[in-house]
Amino acid sequence: MEALRLRVSQINRAGGEYHKFDLGNNLIIDGDYDLSKYIDFYNIPRSLVGTTVLDVGTASGYLAVECARRGADVTAIDLWKTRESLHVACAAFGVSVRYLQRDLFDLDESFGKFDLVLCGSMLLHVASPLDAIRKLRALCKHRIILSTTSTIDSATTDRPVCEFLGIHATDGDYWNYWSISVTALRQMLRAGNFSTIEHEAHFVLATEPNRTQYISPHVVVSATI
Repeated sequence: MEALRLRVSQINRAGGEYHKFDLGNNLIIDGDYDLSKYIDFYNIPRSLVGTTVLDVGTASGYLAVECARRGADVTAIDLWKTRESLHVACAAFGVSVRYLQRDLFDLDESFGKFDLVLCGSMLLHVASPLDAIRKLRALCKHRIILSTTSTIDSATTDRPVCEFLGIHATDGDYWNYWSISVTALRQMLRAGNFSTIEHEAHFVLATEPNRTQYISPHVVVSATI
């Protein structure tokens, strides 16, 4: 426990992480976003025993760890080297996540197929969201759960809007390209060869009070092939 506490302290002294993790026993990894506040919007099955999961754009790994805690065999990918918080959270919860430094657009069917593909808050950062969805489809056996920044009127308009932002981030070398309405996301999933829309939800994603303040409307859609 003391070794774990030391690792958490080191992460926090270095500025914390993208995701906040409450590891129990008064061990908390500071993070920009506390996804425990929003996890129910994703409609992830309570039990994932016997399920293979791919978490694309995992960042510091909250969704990957959450799926592992629900019994899934989890693989997580992102462009960057694995983050210490992912290892610490896995150790604290007694689960494992296989992390690979990969670009979604470099993958093909030889990478394997997964029962559930998760992609949280990544589409806004790619130049072509539809191409990304088609890549995700090639890796998916059954279900996808996809979240992204939405247009302000997403919940009330039937227009398939992809609003171009074109904003370069101030905290790293990446771009925020798109806000996407739920109608557009639904139609892109169908164009990507997902046949059934199962679940939709909207929420407002906000950073934690002690972090740089960002607030963005989000939409989550799950679909099956």
